[in-house]
Amino acid sequence: MNKLDDFSILNTIQESQNVVVFKAQNVKTKEIYAIKMIKNDLKAPGSGYLNTILHENIVQCYAINQINYKGFPYIMYVLEWANKNSLREYLNVEKSIRVNIIKQILKGIDYLHKENLIHGDIKPENILLNEKNSTISVKISDYNTLFPKERKYAITPEYSPPNYQKQNIQSDIWAIGCLFFEFYFKQQPFGSRNQGDSISSILQNINESPLPKKVLKLPEPFKYIIFKCLNKNPKNRFANIDQIMHLMNDFSTFKKIKVTLEYLKAVAKKEIE
Repeated sequence: MNKLDDFSILNTIQESQNVVVFKAQNVKTKEIYAIKMIKNDLKAPGSGYLNTILHENIVQCYAINQINYKGFPYIMYVLEWANKNSLREYLNVEKSIRVNIIKQILKGIDYLHKENLIHGDIKPENILLNEKNSTISVKISDYNTLFPKERKYAITPEYSPPNYQKQNIQSDIWAIGCLFFEFYFKQQPFGSRNQGDSISSILQNINESPLPKKVLKLPEPFKYIIFKCLNKNPKNRFANIDQIMHLMNDFSTFKKIKVTLEYLKAVAKKEIE
């Protein structure tokens, strides 16, 4: 397949049973785009891309169309192209770049929440990066991805909150804690299928296992952010992304004695081990 509507297909990025992603070029403008096609099937997870969502850290959706592909109906999204792949390939970046990326992720997720949208599947693969004039920009993708029939979010087990039932701001905040933990330690906090763990053991660890004690070796404010995001009781997490961004911008105003007591209590209760 070399042509799709007004686009020339440059190469295939992904093709599975329900999802096809192409790198494509507009025939007229020569601009590069990502074309994501999702099978129009009640059993397949459908993206919640909206062309009304406009933010520098969210992948922009330029058009949504219906299309027939290989004999099946698909929904086609014309999306902003990010030229540096996903955060998965950039977990080893230097500290200054890491902090910049974290701030951009928070800005993007905060924007979605203020637009009354839940991301629902925050993970490195859904944090795309774009480089322009030697500057790295975060482009958050695949927000609001649902199984249409049940209206349930297509969440990834490693980033699922304890006792998961439905996605909300608190479940996104939990996933941010998992993402930032992985950004610093290059591993997921409660197990991974890539390391041979089963989904059932991962979910059991999320519900029952304490937060790994090595998180206490991190510098502030990242130590406290991860500690707070990954509290198993959603009432004890941050209430919103604004609170996290405030700590990122000015941790010096925070009551550090109170923070130290929180760590000590968590260790005493074996919530960190």
